[in-house]
Amino acid sequence: RAECNLHVKGKDIFVESTHEDLYAAIDELVDKLDRQVIKHKCIVQEHHSAAKRVLNS
Repeated sequence: RAECNLHVKGKDIFVESTHEDLYAAIDELVDKLDRQVIKHKCIVQEHHSAAKRVLNS
């Protein structure tokens, strides 16, 4: 079992993975964590660009 708790600005990301082989669990955990971080980054970037559009109008 592998788990990770990541604190980023505005959100806490928790990921866990269970597998018999520890290295396989870590690989799966990294994939899940990567997807969640990319999703969070896209959301943050969308909010920033929307705020800039409002200010420029």
